[in-house]
Amino acid sequence: MEITRVKPESLLDSPVERYAITTAPAHNLAKIEVESFRVAAWALFKDGDGERAREVLAIQSDEGEIYRTISSTFKKSFINIVDNFVEYPLVAVVHGTSKNGRDFIDCVLVGE
Repeated sequence: MEITRVKPESLLDSPVERYAITTAPAHNLAKIEVESFRVAAWALFKDGDGERAREVLAIQSDEGEIYRTISSTFKKSFINIVDNFVEYPLVAVVHGTSKNGRDFIDCVLVGE
């Protein structure tokens, strides 16, 4: 596993916290019904080896819940939010259906 981005960086100092955000059981963002949550920590990492490696976004809420996704749409929007607007935002998970009939999720900034 290769962690490519993380906030706060101190998350890497603790093996327990690193395990919690990257490996421990977590909620799949595509399947949750939570309207919104405040981001307390997050990590972007590669899971798997070689061509089978997938980029995963893991988010820890301020209530200690861990959420993960491989959705490229959600990851792109989330990174845009933390890079350009708010470092630890209040975000919402938006569910939708594409023109091709595929379900997707997106990330929306709903508060600072």
